[in-house]
Amino acid sequence: MEGGPVFGKNACLVGILIRPMKQSAGGAEIQ
Repeated sequence: MEGGPVFGKNACLVGILIRPMKQSAGGAEIQ
């Protein structure tokens, strides 16, 4: 489980980067 913490950090970074993209894309689709 050594990759656990690393994967968690990567998941957080990816989530932070992808979240705004999904929100902007979702807003564009709704409008």
